Amino acid sequence: MNAKKLKIMAFAWSVGIFGRLAVLVLQALGIVRVEGIRNLRALLARDEGFLVIHRHPSMRETVMIPLLFVPWALWNWKRVPVVTPDKHNYYDPWWCASLRPLAIPVLRENHDVMRGAALKMRRALLAGRPLVLAPEGGRTFKGENFKYLTSADQVYTCGRPEAGVDLSQCVIRRFQPKVGELCGNGKIRITVLPVWVDSKGWHTTIIFGKPTTLPLNTLDKTEALENLLLHTSRQRSR
Repeated sequence: MNAKKLKIMAFAWSVGIFGRLAVLVLQALGIVRVEGIRNLRALLARDEGFLVIHRHPSMRETVMIPLLFVPWALWNWKRVPVVTPDKHNYYDPWWCASLRPLAIPVLRENHDVMRGAALKMRRALLAGRPLVLAPEGGRTFKGENFKYLTSADQVYTCGRPEAGVDLSQCVIRRFQPKVGELCGNGKIRITVLPVWVDSKGWHTTIIFGKPTTLPLNTLDKTEALENLLLHTSRQRSR
């Protein structure tokens, strides 16, 4: 096992275990609710990479979702998820040094860096690693273009509402361009695990939806992923 793999496992057995215990305490207190964890566990039992896309209403879920890979990730370094933090805030600072072996940093305002990050993400998926991504490109309510799911399961898009974004609705920020390319192309198809996140005050609900593989003839994979995540919201309390 090379040095990078050892660092990944050291992170999982230290920060990963401590963080997972903290999430368990929050679950016991009713502050955090996790549903559909069996869907994550089923994918981790396979020897292949998969893409986790999640709604991003707060800063909490970006930390908690990777921690939910414990304990299954403790026995195989390839099951420890690759994370995609903002380069300035959660990769460059000295206190993020232990996270770097697990991370592919993104810098949204630099298109060259974004293209390089996307290439690394595809390589990680093809190498059999799970990748956790917030495809909205920032917190949901900070966007300019949004997509909603109505009570009749109809999807519509709109710009920023004058009154602000009501996160209690089934709404997401439109995804970053070319996110759909991570699902593969040609004969390669990557399984996608959509994760709906509700954040209300101190309370967070994380719902792991049904794993899905987009058909090869999907014309707009990014839009298909948006709709997949929106419909995952319907799995609440089922």
